[in-house]
Amino acid sequence: MYSATFNDDVINLASKYVGSFVPFTIKKEALKLKGVQNFRIALTEQQKDSFVSELHEKLDKVMSMIFVNKKETATKLQSRLKNVSNITSHVLIGGIEAGERDKIIDGFRK
Repeated sequence: MYSATFNDDVINLASKYVGSFVPFTIKKEALKLKGVQNFRIALTEQQKDSFVSELHEKLDKVMSMIFVNKKETATKLQSRLKNVSNITSHVLIGGIEAGERDKIIDGFRK
């Protein structure tokens, strides 16, 4: 799992699911926003659902980017997040029109 906005609450929650993990950062000049942190957390598909749900429940404003290996996994996760946790999400997968992809990315930036 990757995120540009992990704070101590998120790190503690992640530790509950995966134990210890190693954060990584991007060189400061590569960041588009000040104060952005990046972490990589390896979760099973089942853990992702509950982790993201709990993350959104516990934190007032949270945005995350979740990377998966397959288009099918991405669309299924999006469906479960909406249906189970009422979390709005978007998928960026191959086959999406460039305009739609740009709209999703711009929305995330805002």
